[in-house]
Parts: sequence; C-alpha cells; structure tokens
Amino acid sequence: MSRALDIIFDPFFIALSGIGIGAFALRQAWSRKYIQETPKMLIWIFLASLLIASTIHIIPEIYRIFLWEHNFSYLISRHLQLTFFTVFMGILLISPLRVPLLETYTTDPRDHQYGARPRQAGIFSWINLLWEKHIWPFPIITIIVVMVFLGFALTHLWQFMSVDEPKWLYERVPQLYTALSNGAWEETYINDKPGILPSLLAGTISSFFDFTWFERRPEIFEWYLFIWRLPIVLFSAGMLLLVYLYSNRLFGKMFAVLATALIAFHPILMGISQIVNPDATLWSTSLLAFLTFFLYIKENKFRYVLLTGIFLWLALISKFFASFFYLLFFVVILWEYLLALTKKEQFFTRILDLLKIYGISMLVYTFLFPATWINPEQIFLWTIAWNLVSTGVIYGSVILFIVAIDIFLLDEKIIGTVRRNAWLFCATSILLLTTLLLGIAILLQYNVLFWEPFFTFNDYVFSWAIVRGLTPDLIALINNLFVSFYSTFYVLPPTLLLGFYGSIFVMLRYYKRFSRFEMLMLLTIFVFYFIFIFGGVKSWYTASARYQIILFPVIACLVALVITRILPHKGVLTAIIVASIIPIWSIFPFYFVYTNSLNSQDYVTTELWWFGWYEVAQFLNALQETSGQDIAIWVDREGVNNFYSWTTFWRGRHNPFEHSQIEYLVLTPGGERIFRKALKDWKQWSRYHYAYIAANTSILEYYESATPIYIKHIGHKNNWIKVVPVSSERRYSQAP
Repeated sequence: MSRALDIIFDPFFIALSGIGIGAFALRQAWSRKYIQETPKMLIWIFLASLLIASTIHIIPEIYRIFLWEHNFSYLISRHLQLTFFTVFMGILLISPLRVPLLETYTTDPRDHQYGARPRQAGIFSWINLLWEKHIWPFPIITIIVVMVFLGFALTHLWQFMSVDEPKWLYERVPQLYTALSNGAWEETYINDKPGILPSLLAGTISSFFDFTWFERRPEIFEWYLFIWRLPIVLFSAGMLLLVYLYSNRLFGKMFAVLATALIAFHPILMGISQIVNPDATLWSTSLLAFLTFFLYIKENKFRYVLLTGIFLWLALISKFFASFFYLLFFVVILWEYLLALTKKEQFFTRILDLLKIYGISMLVYTFLFPATWINPEQIFLWTIAWNLVSTGVIYGSVILFIVAIDIFLLDEKIIGTVRRNAWLFCATSILLLTTLLLGIAILLQYNVLFWEPFFTFNDYVFSWAIVRGLTPDLIALINNLFVSFYSTFYVLPPTLLLGFYGSIFVMLRYYKRFSRFEMLMLLTIFVFYFIFIFGGVKSWYTASARYQIILFPVIACLVALVITRILPHKGVLTAIIVASIIPIWSIFPFYFVYTNSLNSQDYVTTELWWFGWYEVAQFLNALQETSGQDIAIWVDREGVNNFYSWTTFWRGRHNPFEHSQIEYLVLTPGGERIFRKALKDWKQWSRYHYAYIAANTSILEYYESATPIYIKHIGHKNNWIKVVPVSSERRYSQAP
C-alpha cells in the first residue's frame, strides 16, 4: 500500500496524469462534445498513468539488481506483481468502455443518424487525438494478455527445482554446448526426446554467466535459476504473439485474441512453460505448425508450406511427439478431398506440398541436430519410424493407393459415393464421438463422487505399466484409456471444459454459422484428440496431462472458434478472458498441479513435480539457524538439497533408519506410493532397495500416522509435503 501511495504522489505520475487530462480536455473542446464521458476517461487516464509511472519506478530497481545491490525476490514479489496487476485491471477490464473519438460521416439514409456521427474508440482513445487514427483494441488486449502471462509465469520462477531439471542443469544443457563448441557431434544427443530447443534456450546464459561461480554461492543460486529459465518463458510469450498473428489471418481478431488468452491462461501450459523441459517448447511450436498448415489450406501459398515445415522442425527438436503431425496433416488433406472441398487435381497438389512439409522439417531437423550426422537412423527413429506414425504411414499409403486407383481407373465411382454422403458420415461420427465422450465423462465423475468404485486412478496414473503386468491386457488397455480421458477431463479449466463438451452440440445445432473451412478445422481437432488418445493407448502410452500438452492449445482454438461464431460480442469476449484467469489465480504459483473443481475428491492429476521444495527448505533452514547445529534430513524426492544448505540423505541411496544423525523425514505422496508398491514386490520375492526398506522398517507408519511439524499443500489436499521428526526408537519389523 505504501508503495502504491509513493507512486501516486510522485511528481512524474502527477505530470503524466495532467498531460492526459489536458489532451482529453483539448479533444472535448475541439469536437465540442458534452462532458458525460468525462468520468470514464478520467478513470482510464488515471490507470494508464499509474501503469507507466509504476513501470518507471521499476527501472532503477532492475539496474540495482544487475549490480547485485538489491534482494532479487523483493523486486519480483513487490514491483513486477504491482505492474502486471495494474496492467490487467487497468486495461483489460476497462477496455469495453467506449467513448466518442473523431467524427466520421455517412451518406447512407438507412443509418439511424444521417450525416455526422461519432466513431467509437477503444482504450488509448486520448492518445488517438495525437495520432488521428482509430486503434482497434484487440492487438492491444493481446499484448496485455501476454504481459499478464509473463507476470504470473515469472513469479516463483526461481523457487523450485522440478522433475529431471537437475539433469538438464548439471548434465544435458552443458553437454550440448560443450559438444557444439568442440565439434563432438555425437554428444549432441543429450536425451531421447531430444530436447534440443529448450536446451539451446536455457544454455544461452552460459555465454554471460559462469555456472560454477553461482554454484559456489548458494545465496545467489536462485538468481541463476531465474535467468536459466527466463529464455523459456520469453520464448513462450513470443510464441503467443505469433499465435495471435496467424490466428488473426485464419479467422479474425476476435477469434485470435480469445484463443491466445485461453492458451496463455491454461494452468498446465503456463506451468510447463516455467520448466526447462522438452514439453515447454513443444506445445507452442506444434500449435504454430498446426495453424500455419491451415493457413496453407486456406490461402494455397507456398510460404505457409515453408512456415509449417519450420515450426514442425522446431517441435521435432523439442520432442519426438510432434511427428504425430505427419499423420494428422495427411488426414486433413484426405478429409478435405472427401468433403468435396478440393478437386482431384488440387488433392494431388496438396499431397506434393505435404511431402515438401515433411522434407523441410526433416531436412532442417537433420541439419541442425548434429547427432544425426553420426547416426543417420536417428533421423527416422523419432519421426516417420515412430510406432504410431509408422502405422499411420502404412494405412495412409493404402488409402492413397485406393484413391489413386479410383480416380484414374474407376472415374471416382467409390470416392463419388463417399463424397455424396460425407457430411452425413461426419454428423454420424460426431454423434457417436459425443456419446462416447459424454459417457466417459459421466463414468469418470461417478467414479470420483463415489470414491472410485470402478478403479483407482492413481494406480494407473503413476504405475500403469506395472499394473499392466498384473492384469489382462484388455483390462489394462481399458483402464489406460480411462486414465487418458481422466487427464483431460480434470485438468481443463472450466471455460475450456464447458466449451469442449458444449461445442459438439453447438456444431450440430448451429452448423450453418460455420463455413466449410471452419467446419473442417473443428472436425480435425476432434479427430486429432481421439486419434491421439486411442493411438497412445494402443501404443501403451498413458496420455497424462504432460503428454497431452499438444492437445490443450488446439482444444482452446476449437472453443474460441465456437464462441466467436455463436456469441460474437466484445462483452462476452471480455467476460471469458477475465474468467479464464481465475484458475491460475486460484492455484498461484503452482500452476502445473492444477485440477478443476469437478475433481471433488482432489485426486492427483499431476504429481508434485518437486514444487514446494523451496518452501520446505526455507522452513528447515530457519529451523537449523534456530538450533545452531547441522540438522540432517532424509527425503523421498530429490529437490530439497538444491535449497537446503545442510546434510541431506536421499531415498534412492539411504535407509532412513541406518543413519543416527537423521532427525527429520521429508515425505510426499509419491514416495508413499513407491514404498507401498515395493512392499507388494517384497511379498513376491523382489529383494531390491525400496522393497527392503518398506518391509523391514517403519517407514510406512511415518506416512500414515506420524504427526508432522510442517506440512505444505501444493495445489490441493492430496498433493502435500510433510516434515516428520524421527522417533528415538528405530523400529524394525519383519514383513507380515
């Protein structure tokens, strides 16, 4: 509060507000308008001036940060939050207010006001007097959306160490840059994902900062984590601007701004964008490949073929899952032909252009992934040779062969019959998919409301491959399918969840409001979703929330298109954008563990991913400072040791009851699941490290009944971290 008052009474803010009021008064006098709009404009001038003034106040703080003269977390928590909150409240919420600007003239007698009439202007209308040009508000709102995304994503960016990130921090990213500098091309294969793009982004700071220097200074290690992850966040923000650009060319500004907002404010997408991980760059690059491909379908321009190939390449060097688009793009072209949107000549032109997209993506992938120069099989292993794609290539080749035979030898007799009934087939397919989707949703919700009478989610979410070995394959496949739908149903924010399910009925009820091209894209998204889920299940992949990361953005595009065609009103648009920020606000700052309110029992959708370790470490550090001696702890997950300065023992190497100096156990639900499974394995004569601890110590009793001295809930009640004191009695017992 005092900080805000300092800004309000600052001479710069007062001068800025005076200039705005003067410009507004000049405009009113020039156009001889009445003063009924004055209160609205004064509010806007006040908020806009406050935004600029608060931003100006941050600049000296940033300067001091780079000179190591100020506490880093103070800057982020106090000043950036104030700035982005002002941006959001002062611009996004005020934007629907409309005020007269310049006069335009109409000669249409049907106009309600023949002759002169005021033009309605959006935000920044007092600045428009200087520009004498009407500014459409949607691009500005999009910039605000991206700034709000940055405001949330940058907060807490230095206060966690997520799953596998130590491997990227200490091994993979340095290995990539060392290999590139030394010409050791084979060593650029740092991971099977392959994770090249996020590693290149995160490693850019190595050109400016020496990691070993930070590693020796724990007090500023958090600053290094921030600047290490910062390029990933900025990359995602830049991709959001490109999403708006290409979405605007596809379906207009209203669709573009709504789609961008729904994507930017999806908690899972925001959470993954904070982490140095292949998925952090996969979702944005694959979405842009999807949008530019449809721009090619719409405009038939080679530049979109090139752009699609480039974005697909960026997605491929992020994660091999992007090769799924090889299959999807062929389905789109085939479907476009079967729906009579193209003729046979254009169909074969599309096939040639599709081969160009494949070639561009694989050529650039090969050229900029040096490991493929040494091992050429890597070019195909995670692209067209990936099991799901290779199966699709076989079926696609057969279909293409049948189409060619029918066109050239049978004069389109088979295709003609299909095309005449294509839309009936589409409507029938949608009804069947609707029935399936709603049936699964009802079953999932029933299973949650009545405490899992059918199957236990967590058994399959976290150990489905093991469960598969204990159950018949068919049952394991069905359960795996339900878990994949579960991962969609309970991680979609309310806006997307309602839009996704409601859009099916809207498409059937108001199909005349959609052009054939729009309907093609909507149907493609549904097909994309179902092929991905069923294909993953067939390949024994559990489509968890992280693996569905390429689905969430296209679902947002589907919802945005349906809303803007059925309710094309700026008030509705603003309300949806405001509502879409509530989920990330409610789970701030642990976005990646989000689950929606339909998950009434708070079943785990995404595990801790080591969020919360920073807060636990701060508690333990304070405890150590109070006691004045080294406090040894045992943890069942890695991550605390990055922020805890004293002795740490880890589950994977140490029995917590064989080291007398251990005073506290740091426990999580994930560790409990590991030891419960290990106890079952011990009964089946599996004698490994975890099984021995579970069967011969009291570790599970600590999870069940020990009273913690500290507990941190991450997102909801079933994601927790406990600090439990070790009893003076080291209880050993034989397994029953």
